[in-house]
Amino acid sequence: MIIFGTRMFGGTDAVPDLFFVQTKFFHVNFLPLWPIQTYLVLQGRTTRAVAIPMSGKSIMVAWIRCIGGIVVLAALVLLMVAIFGDNDLGIAPAGKRPAAAAFVFFGLSCGLQYLLMTHGSLRRASHERAGELCSALGPTGGAALRRIVDRNFQQRVGIVTAVAVVQDDGNGEEGGGLGGGRSVQRLGIHGDLPFRQLRRRGTGRQKENRRGGAASHG
Repeated sequence: MIIFGTRMFGGTDAVPDLFFVQTKFFHVNFLPLWPIQTYLVLQGRTTRAVAIPMSGKSIMVAWIRCIGGIVVLAALVLLMVAIFGDNDLGIAPAGKRPAAAAFVFFGLSCGLQYLLMTHGSLRRASHERAGELCSALGPTGGAALRRIVDRNFQQRVGIVTAVAVVQDDGNGEEGGGLGGGRSVQRLGIHGDLPFRQLRRRGTGRQKENRRGGAASHG
């Protein structure tokens, strides 16, 4: 029996609970043969797919996982033949060493397929790639999704974003050259650094700049 049609394969570039990338293939017996279109699959109350440019990574992942599955099946058949033989083909059961070798090969092929299915580099998107995928939703929807993605990655790596308000020095060196104003500096820091300490650091830099300016005038 031959089954053919179109089906989604090559799941990759995932941001957990938000979206992932898959490619629609023409398949025969669930073997992905020809890529047709890549989609950004949005997860939520309802699943929605948005067409995006062809993803070479998704196509490669689909084909590699397919080849890995074929290798696993071939290793399983080899193991069964080594243990039990095949009366129809006149193959007697192999000895202990060939059976052990077939078992090791089967175990290695299963381990490789497991890595192909679960390894983070093949499944998850980088922060930069996730930002690119957000643009597929247009300026409005993409910007909203990008904020959620940024928050997701900040929580994942444990980054605390602090806002330190520092006052420009008289020469305008601290705040972009105008002087007399206030600037907002966004700092990505690891751990808990109190806002007072951040402000104290900003004040210290102002004093150093003023001393340097006074020395140059002197």
